[in-house]
Amino acid sequence: MSAQREIGLAAGTRRIARVDVRAAAHAAERADREVFVDVAVAGWNIGAGLGLLLFGSLALLRTMISPTVPAGVKLLILAITLPVPLFFLVRLARGGVVCDRSGVVIRNPLGHVSLRWDEIDHFGMGAGIDRRVRAYTTDGSSVHIYGVVRRMSRKAEAEAEPVIAALNRRLRWARALG
Repeated sequence: MSAQREIGLAAGTRRIARVDVRAAAHAAERADREVFVDVAVAGWNIGAGLGLLLFGSLALLRTMISPTVPAGVKLLILAITLPVPLFFLVRLARGGVVCDRSGVVIRNPLGHVSLRWDEIDHFGMGAGIDRRVRAYTTDGSSVHIYGVVRRMSRKAEAEAEPVIAALNRRLRWARALG
């Protein structure tokens, strides 16, 4: 049996920790899985997807009911206009980081990246213009983490600090467990 609790981090960012109720005495079980996501980013992406879907549906309605437009053209228009809002709804709204005992899964819009804890050096913020939260790996590369910070500006650093600190704490905890 699992219970969920939300822990507010900063300006709408939340961390969901799944707690195994049956094994609550074990610290490893208490923090079995955490999901870091900015609910404002996810909400905006869901809203944008629904808005595009509604707008596209209204714009296509006239084309779809027109008897002069061939069926092949209707299908082509439908195949072109539906993927964009569905992309917003499915991929962008799921951005964030999922942590468990084995490592992290970084859910970016164009793909997910799985990293084991021993592959991660630290979590941090990009320097200069690159104001994005990143997972820095032990081989010197880094992976951008989408969906945990709303802004990519000077304000993003203050917004990202609690998220980065929580991810680095989780990294230290995982290393301590070995």
